Amino acid sequence: MLNEIEILLKVQEKDLRIMALAYRLKKNPEIVNKAGDRLKEAENALKDKEDMLRKLQVERKNSEIQVESNNEKIAKLDSQAGSVRDNKTYKAIQNEILDLKARISLIEDTMLENMEKCDEVGAQIKDLREKAVQAKKALGESETRAKKENEEIEKEIKDLESLKTEIEKNLRPEILSQYRRLLNNKKDTVVVPSKNGSCGGCFMSLTPQCIMKLKSEMQIVTCESCQRILYWES
Repeated sequence: MLNEIEILLKVQEKDLRIMALAYRLKKNPEIVNKAGDRLKEAENALKDKEDMLRKLQVERKNSEIQVESNNEKIAKLDSQAGSVRDNKTYKAIQNEILDLKARISLIEDTMLENMEKCDEVGAQIKDLREKAVQAKKALGESETRAKKENEEIEKEIKDLESLKTEIEKNLRPEILSQYRRLLNNKKDTVVVPSKNGSCGGCFMSLTPQCIMKLKSEMQIVTCESCQRILYWES
C-alpha cells in the first residue's frame, strides 16, 4: 500500500496545482473587470465635470447677453434724458438708469464667480483626463497580462493533466475512484499523514486499531471522522 500512497500523493500534488491554477483563471477576469470599472468611474467623473463646465459657459454667455441688453437700455434712457424738459421725468429716468447699473454690477459679480469656477472646473477636467488616460492604459495592460497568463496557465494545466493521467494508470481503479470522490467533495488535500495519533486533515484522534493498520502499511486506511486517506508518518 505504501507504493499506492506515494502514487496518490503525486496525483494529489498535480491536482492541487491544477486547482490553484484554475482559481487564478477564475480571478483574472475579475481583475480585468475591476480595471474596467475604474476606467468607467474615471470617464463618468470626467463627463460630469465637462457637463458642469458647459453649463457654466452657457450661464456666462447668458449673463453677457443680459449685461449687453441692460447697457443698450441705459444708452436709450440717456438719449431720452437729454430731450426731457420736466424735472420729475428726468429723475425717473435717472433712477431707472441707476437700477439698471446696479443690476449690471450684480451680474458682473456673478460672472466673476462664474469665471473663477470655470478655471477651477477646467483644472479638475485636466486632472480627470489624465486619470482617464492612465485608467485606460491600466485596463489595456491588465487585459494583455491576463491573456498571456491565461495562455500560460491553460498550457500548464494541460501538461499537468497529461502527467497525472500517466501516473493514475499505476493505481487500482477503486482506489482512484475513492480518491476522486474525496477530492470532488472536499476541494482540498485528501491524502494526509497521521500526526501525533491524529488525522492530518481534520485533526481528530485516530483509534488504536486505525494506527496499527497505518503502521502495517498493508491497506488503504481512511479517517473515520473525515474519510480522508491516511498514511503513516513516523
